[in-house]
Amino acid sequence: MLYRSRQAGLPRASPPLDTGWVRTISALPPATEHKLAAFAAIALPLTVAGAVCTALSSVVPALSAIIIGLVAGLCLHPLLLRSIDPERGFAPAWFPPALTKHSGTLLRTGVALLGLRFAARDLGDLGVRGLLIVTATLTITFLVTTLVARKLGNDPTGSLVIAAGFSVCGAAAASTMAGAILGRADERRREIIDEYTAATIALVSILGIVAVPIVVFAARWIGLADRDAGLWLGASLPEVAHVVMGGDLISPAALAAATIAKLTRVVLLAPLVIVVTSRLARSQHPSLGAAAGRRRAVAVPPFVIGFIACITLASVFTAPHWVVTAATWLSTAMIAGSMIAVGANIAPRSLLRLWKTTGLAALSGLGVALAVPFVLVAATR
Repeated sequence: MLYRSRQAGLPRASPPLDTGWVRTISALPPATEHKLAAFAAIALPLTVAGAVCTALSSVVPALSAIIIGLVAGLCLHPLLLRSIDPERGFAPAWFPPALTKHSGTLLRTGVALLGLRFAARDLGDLGVRGLLIVTATLTITFLVTTLVARKLGNDPTGSLVIAAGFSVCGAAAASTMAGAILGRADERRREIIDEYTAATIALVSILGIVAVPIVVFAARWIGLADRDAGLWLGASLPEVAHVVMGGDLISPAALAAATIAKLTRVVLLAPLVIVVTSRLARSQHPSLGAAAGRRRAVAVPPFVIGFIACITLASVFTAPHWVVTAATWLSTAMIAGSMIAVGANIAPRSLLRLWKTTGLAALSGLGVALAVPFVLVAATR
């Protein structure tokens, strides 16, 4: 743009705008710009679709947004195959691997944001007894389910996904464990883990709904106090929706205790993932020296660090309720969106061959998760 000089009355160029931020963005390497663009092109639509799943789950509380997203992805699988048909020439060849890669990043981001739901001060409401019961239940359920799943012929890494789903927090834990394992997997291993993740999420939903009335009826029949009944619910049922449903059927006190116990299990997901990935690193690199092996084995997945950082923020600062609600909603939308991508990459018929072995492993996992906290609660009341 030109304007006249006061001295000479001649036109001259207007002073340049401060475009330092533009230069900063444009200074990014082309490869980085391409990765960011590819991630945004996949993550944003998936997050919006996950938000739709979240809205639907509020209408049907028995079905979590993660399960709705997975089912939607499975239904989209035939359409995805048509869109990448090289003869029809619809989608580019890089779309399927990019979908898997960037949806995994979206999943891990959503899991990290889950940490904002929990503050360390909430442990005071649970108490030492409750914390010990929750920790013991998670540990025993994970170890027993992993062992049983492998004995039944399931894939070793797939067994870890099943065990995480039934020992920690259902679909979110199964997808989180899968995301941690996928960082060390090849393409074929990724397909196997995705199949086990889908099967686990489906089984968590079905068996969890069946278990809710059983636990509520048993707690009433035995005569457990409301807080003890809530502790049993929160330490055993896989999904948050199941825990809330069961606690609401008993009393407000049971609901409060169940919610705190359940959130404690969510927090324990971080150390569980660290331990599992460390052991996988040691088993995959046995030739490393002792010191090098320890350094390689203790590598913590970045999203777990983010999860712990969010818990720290929630513990140090008291955020407004709307901030926590928005972060929880966004986290759920991200995880549900990533499950759409997982389902879209799975042929539904491939799940049929897993139902027998995964179903038996899931039943054993739920059985242990129900039995251990009941025995501990009854023995210490």
